Amino acid sequence: MTPAWQPRADEPDTLRATPCPGGPLLVRGADEVVSPTGERRAVRRAVVALCRCDASTIAPWCDGSHKVVRRARSSSAAPASPVAPGDAPA
Repeated sequence: MTPAWQPRADEPDTLRATPCPGGPLLVRGADEVVSPTGERRAVRRAVVALCRCDASTIAPWCDGSHKVVRRARSSSAAPASPVAPGDAPA
């Protein structure tokens, strides 16, 4: 089976990171991920998704928890009430 991503021939050791809006950081070309505490995790896939929401149960990998976090934040936010220009408090 061929991986979905192959490094370019002219850049075989290129590491690429792509942030997904509201989601994980997709990393291509990594051999390992090092945590802030120095723990090393081997990367066995061509592309890995790293958690950016701090809610993943399998950190540093993304488990999709950002979808739940985003829903919870949007449902708890109070709707803004529009204020007409002449109605603003003095």
